[in-house]
Amino acid sequence: MNTEKLRKYRFGPFLLDPSEEKLLRDGETVTLTPKAFEALVSLVEKQGRLIEKEELMAALWPDTFVEEANLAHHIWRLRKALNDTKEEERYIETVPKRGYRFVADVSEVVDESNDDGQKVDAAKVEVELESKVPPPISIEPNSAGTSSSGIRFRGVAIAVIILAMLTGSLAFLKYAKSDPSPAPDQPPITTLAVLPFKPLTDASADPSLQLGMADGVITRLSNLKELTVRPTSAVIAYTAQTADLAAVGRELKVDSVLDGTIQRADDRLRISVQLIRSSDGKPIWAEHFDERATDIFALQDSLSERVARALAIKLTGSESNRLQQHYKADVEAYQSYLKGRYQMNMATDGALKAVGFFQNAIDRDPNFALAYTGLADAYSLLGFVGIGADSPGEQFNKARAAATRALELDDSLADAHTQLANVLFSYDWKWEEAEREFKYAIELNPNSAQAHHLYSEYLQAMTRWDEGLDEIKRAQELDPLSLPINFHYALCLSTMGRDDEALEQYRKTLEIDPNTGASGSHWGIAIIYQKRGMFDEAIRELELAQQADPRPSFRLLNLAQAYARAGRRKEALSNLAQILQIQKTSWVSPSSLAMVYDALGDTDQAFALWNKAIDEREASVVYLKAMPVGDIRKDPRYLDLLKRVGLDL
Repeated sequence: MNTEKLRKYRFGPFLLDPSEEKLLRDGETVTLTPKAFEALVSLVEKQGRLIEKEELMAALWPDTFVEEANLAHHIWRLRKALNDTKEEERYIETVPKRGYRFVADVSEVVDESNDDGQKVDAAKVEVELESKVPPPISIEPNSAGTSSSGIRFRGVAIAVIILAMLTGSLAFLKYAKSDPSPAPDQPPITTLAVLPFKPLTDASADPSLQLGMADGVITRLSNLKELTVRPTSAVIAYTAQTADLAAVGRELKVDSVLDGTIQRADDRLRISVQLIRSSDGKPIWAEHFDERATDIFALQDSLSERVARALAIKLTGSESNRLQQHYKADVEAYQSYLKGRYQMNMATDGALKAVGFFQNAIDRDPNFALAYTGLADAYSLLGFVGIGADSPGEQFNKARAAATRALELDDSLADAHTQLANVLFSYDWKWEEAEREFKYAIELNPNSAQAHHLYSEYLQAMTRWDEGLDEIKRAQELDPLSLPINFHYALCLSTMGRDDEALEQYRKTLEIDPNTGASGSHWGIAIIYQKRGMFDEAIRELELAQQADPRPSFRLLNLAQAYARAGRRKEALSNLAQILQIQKTSWVSPSSLAMVYDALGDTDQAFALWNKAIDEREASVVYLKAMPVGDIRKDPRYLDLLKRVGLDL
C-alpha cells in the first residue's frame, strides 16, 4: 500500500502545517499573509541553514521582480506574528547583508496516510530532525533510491538558483546606480498615493481614462483598514509626467507611491505600474497588465489585489470581497462616469459639467450605483455654493434622490451614505439622522477624508467644537493637501476663538495653492482682521479673494460688509446696488445679504433676509448657532431664528 507522509513542524508553542497552510500557537490559528507563510515554510524546512536573500526572493516571487525591502517587510510581519523581537531573535536570525536563518529547535511531526486520505496510524509520531543543517542539495540525476519528492525539491532548487541569478542580473542592469547593499528591515507601508496614470505618448492621452483608472484603484484600496490611501482630489495635481516620485510621496506624506502608464492599443488596455518607496525612491514592486478595454473592471480588480499583496496587507474576508467587487456597467456608461469624476476633481464649476456626464452614464445603465453617487456629490456641491440654473433647494433635492437610489442599488457605498448625510444635515435639518449616516459612512470607510470633513462641519454647526476639531484633523491626516479641508481646519480654529492658530493655518493653505485656494483663505483672514478692527487690512484681503472667486455676488457681498463695518458707507452702498442688480437675474445668498444690511445698521431688513434664507433652506443657515453673525445675536429675534432651524435644543 502506498503511503504519503504529511509533514508538520513543531517549534516552541507553534505547529506549522504546510499542507493545510496553517500555523497554530497552542492550538489557536495564527494569521499570516500568504508570502509570509511561504517564507516561514522555507525557513523552517531549512532550519539552521543560512538562506541568502536572493534565494528566498526567487522562491517567493519566481515571476516578478521585487525589491529586497519587500522581503524584509514580510520577515518583519512574520517576526511580529511569532512575537520574535529583533533583540532576542528566538526564531529568525538576521545575517547582516546576507539573509536569514531559522534558529529555533524544530521537530518533525509525520502523519502517515493511505491513498484514500485515511490515517493508517492515528498516533502522531514526533521525530527529531537528524541535523539542524540539512545535507548539501544534489543536482545529480535521480537514483533508484530517491523519492519523487526529492526530485521535485532538486528541480525547484535548480530553478531557484537560475531565477536568483537572473533576478540579480536584471536588478543590477536596471538599478546599477542604486545602493547595492541589501535594504534593512523596513516598517510596514501604511499610507499610499495612487497617481493619475500617464500616457505613453502625448497622442494617446486620455485624461478621463488616466484619472479614472487611478480613481478606481483608489476606491478599491480605500476599503482596506490597514492602508490609508490619498483620495483622488489629493493626486489630481500630479497628472503631468512626474520625474521625482519620491519627492511627490514625501509631499503627500505617504510611505509609497503607485505610478503607472496606460496605453490603449486597438481593443486592449496595457498598463505598467511600479510601487516606489517615498523615503529613498527605490522600487518595491513592478508589474505589467494587458486586458481587453471592455474588461476595465477586471483590470482594476487585478491591479488592486496585486498592490495589496505587494504591500503584504492582511485582508479580512469582507475586505477581500470588497476589493474584488466591481460594477458590471456598460463600458460607455463607465467612460461617462470617469469623465464626470474627472470634472468633479478639476474645479467647483466642473460640477456643472459633471452632472451631464453622470446623467449620461445613468441613461446608459440605470443600475450603475456609482454614477448615482457621483450625481449626488455634484448636486450637493452645487447646492452649497449656489451655482447653476436651479435654486440650492432644487439641487439638494436632486442630490437626495440620487444618493437614495445609489443606496437602493448598493447599501455598502460609503460615499453615498456621506452624500445622504450631507443633505440630511445641510438641507433637511434632520440632525440625528444626519449624524447616524455620517457615522455609518465612516464605519464603512474609516479612511474617507470627505466623510470626516463633512462630519466635522456638522459637529461645528452643533457647537460640538472639540469633536469637530478632532474630525477635521483626521480628515487632514488623510488628505493633507486638500484645500477645502485645510480651509475648514482654519475655520474651526477661528470659531473656537483660536485666531492666531487660524491665521497660521489660513496662510499654510495659501502656500499649498496661492491661486485656487486663495479665495477662501483670504476671506478667512479678512474675517479675523475685522474681528480685530483691522478693516483696511481686511479689505485688502477681500480684494485678493475677488480674483479667485467665480461668483460675482459673493465677491461684492463680502466687500460690502467690510466697507460697512469700516465706516466706508459710500463704498458699501455702491457694492450693495450692484448686488441688487445681479439679484434680478441670478440667485443671491439671502444670508450673506442679511449680513450686509446688519453691518449697515438695518437690522429689520437683516432679519427679514435671514428668515428668507430659512424659507429657502439655504445651506449656510445651519451655522446660525455656531458662526458669528454680527449684531443680530443681541436681538431677541435671533432666538426665533434658531428655533425655526431646530438649533435651540
